[in-house]
Amino acid sequence: MERLTYKNAKGEWCVKNNPKCAIATCSNDEGRYYIGEPIDRLAELEDELENGTLLKAPCKVGDEMWILNDPYFVGDIFAMKVEAIEIRSDEVYLCGYHKEASEYFESRTSFAFKTREEAGKGLEELKNAEREEI
Repeated sequence: MERLTYKNAKGEWCVKNNPKCAIATCSNDEGRYYIGEPIDRLAELEDELENGTLLKAPCKVGDEMWILNDPYFVGDIFAMKVEAIEIRSDEVYLCGYHKEASEYFESRTSFAFKTREEAGKGLEELKNAEREEI
């Protein structure tokens, strides 16, 4: 990942002089641009991304996601309305109710997809990977 931010000689976070970053309001002594708080926040996020401490959920609470249920054994795909998003250790989990069975489920995001078609492809990939292991 190429950073958009850098620290200038004064220790201020700046954004690279890049046509994609045409949001600057003032220039500094290096001929690049500094715009304060938004760039400081962007630099924080870039640091978290580089350090591996930034986790991203694939959806928001209230979204419907397609879940692979026990893909190594059953292989069911079902719709779930996301009621909560939890972080456990280094994994993100989606929690909610199976839309047809009204059962509460928790699923790792690696088994969650935005569409039924994506879930079907994910299930096929898992089945192919399992066949290769045998």
